[in-house]
Amino acid sequence: MEILRRKHVHRGPYNWEEEKNWFLLHSKGKTLKKSVLKISSAAAVYGIWCERNLRIFQQKSLAAAFLGSKACKNIRDAMLAWRNIRSTQENKVLCRTWGVPLSILRPSTAVG
Repeated sequence: MEILRRKHVHRGPYNWEEEKNWFLLHSKGKTLKKSVLKISSAAAVYGIWCERNLRIFQQKSLAAAFLGSKACKNIRDAMLAWRNIRSTQENKVLCRTWGVPLSILRPSTAVG
């Protein structure tokens, strides 16, 4: 839920088919927001897979809060590698929300 909160998405969990359909509907495009959604989904699935393996093979588990913060760190790290993103108000808000420096945004060109 931490990932959704940081993306300013307010919705509850649904069954797998509904989640898949929502993702397919909302992830089309190349904006920063859509890219964050894609990497967030990948981070969530990866976290679930790692937790599954930990439980099956080591009979251990991690706290949900830790898993969420780890996924958020992975998303932020991925964003840090991006460059030349349009400098829009929405993208600035996303960068601030995720703790990513605005330097990943390309400088806006002044007209006049």
